[in-house]
Amino acid sequence: MLDSPRPRSPNPSSYNDKYNPSSSSTTGTLRRKSGLKSRATQILAIRFGWVVLVIWYEVGDFFHALSTCRFPDSELLPPGKGKGKGTAGQTSHLVLLADPHVPHPRLSYGPDSRPWINALRQGMDELFMRKSWNVVMRLGRVDGVVVVGDMLDWGRGDMSDTEYVLLLPLYMKILISRYDDYHALFRSIFTLPPSVPMHFVPGNHDLPLGPNRLFSPYARDRYAKYFSPPNSVLPIANHSLILLDAVGLVEEDYRRYAAETQFGEWDGVAGGVIEFVKGLGDGKLLSAEETRV
Repeated sequence: MLDSPRPRSPNPSSYNDKYNPSSSSTTGTLRRKSGLKSRATQILAIRFGWVVLVIWYEVGDFFHALSTCRFPDSELLPPGKGKGKGTAGQTSHLVLLADPHVPHPRLSYGPDSRPWINALRQGMDELFMRKSWNVVMRLGRVDGVVVVGDMLDWGRGDMSDTEYVLLLPLYMKILISRYDDYHALFRSIFTLPPSVPMHFVPGNHDLPLGPNRLFSPYARDRYAKYFSPPNSVLPIANHSLILLDAVGLVEEDYRRYAAETQFGEWDGVAGGVIEFVKGLGDGKLLSAEETRV
C-alpha cells in the first residue's frame, strides 16, 4: 500500500522573495507604479492636454485672431498723417455684418426636437453672437453698420400677433409674442449706441421667394416696418452704397420671364426692385440722394 505524500515545506528563498519588501521583484513593481511613466500619470496628462486645447480653440484662439483685426486707417490716410490725433475723423469706419441668422426659439427647430435641446442650442447661438459682437465693438470707433442679409433665421415665417412661444416649460419661461419681439431679440444681441446707424439688406430668410404656406404674406411689410425699405441708396464718406432687394429682383424677374417680356420692355411692379434699378440707371435716385445730403 502506497504511503500518502508528505506536504512539502515552502522554499525559504522563494518565500522571502515574495513577501520581503526589500526584494528586487517588489522594488521593480514599486518603481513601475510611480513617476511620470506610470499609466495613471499619462492618462491625467492626456486629459489635461485636451482641456487646454478646448479652452484655447474656444476662447484663446478666438480673441487672439480678433486682436490683430483693426481698421486700416494708416493705409487709407495720406502719408504722414497716420498717427495724428485729428486723423481719426478723416476716415469712416463701416462694419459689414453678414448672415447672423438669429434663431427663433420654436420655428427654427424641428417639430420633433426636444425643448431642452432647443433651449441649449438657442442659448449657445445667442451667447456666441453676443461674444463676437462685443469684440467687434471694441475694435475701434464704429460710424455705421450694414447687415447684408438674413438678420433673422425665420424672419419670413408665418407668425401671428397672438402666437406665444413657450421655450422652457419646466423651469424657465421665455415668451416671444409677435414679430416685433423676435425683432427685439435681434436688437438686443447687436446693440449699438444711439448715434451709430444700422442699415439692412434683405436676404432670403427675411423675405420669401415665392408663395409658401410656411411663409407670412406680410413678411415684406414687416421687414419695411421693423428694419428698412428693401431698396435704398446709402451715401457715406463720399460713396454711394446701393442696398438692393435681391430676393425681390429674382421674384420679379420670374414674372417677367413668364410674361415673355424683355427686361427693357418690362415696366415692373410699382415700387418694385426693377423700377428701382431703372431709376439708378437714369441717375435720378443717386442725384436725389446727393441733393439730400
